[in-house]
Amino acid sequence: WRKCPQTTGSVALFGLAAAFYDFDGGGGWTVQKVSVIGLVFVYIAAYQLSFGPIAWLLISEVFPLEVRGQAVALAVQANFASNLLVAFLFPVARDGLSDLLGDAWGMSALFATFGAVAVYALYFVHRHVPETKGMSLEAIERFLAGEESAASMRSPLISSGAGDVEDA
Repeated sequence: WRKCPQTTGSVALFGLAAAFYDFDGGGGWTVQKVSVIGLVFVYIAAYQLSFGPIAWLLISEVFPLEVRGQAVALAVQANFASNLLVAFLFPVARDGLSDLLGDAWGMSALFATFGAVAVYALYFVHRHVPETKGMSLEAIERFLAGEESAASMRSPLISSGAGDVEDA
């Protein structure tokens, strides 16, 4: 069910890339500025309904019980460190792309890059992240350790209804 918000978020990022082309940061409201604000809101909403929870669910399910507490703590620190890195490098990347491509294209190229990463993330999640709804942490651990076959798991995040294994 997360496919629609993930796709919407990716489209919003590419929309931001278009909206930021030759952006005029001067005073007053323009269609361009309202578009940027609206697309940012759409992206944030889509992210909170799709990719946002996926990271937190994955880190709570992927580690074996013996090391789960420490591993989740380390994964959370890595997540926040990555967010900090992106926040600090955003102005550097914006300025570098503006110098390379010109002021009219700098922000557009940056948001197009974010859009491309979001499209890859969409592909990755739908291709490689199994649906674990209704499964116990022990069953997930057995599957990820290779003790259960993939046939015992539901298809990755897209359930057709046919062939789903009933939970024990």
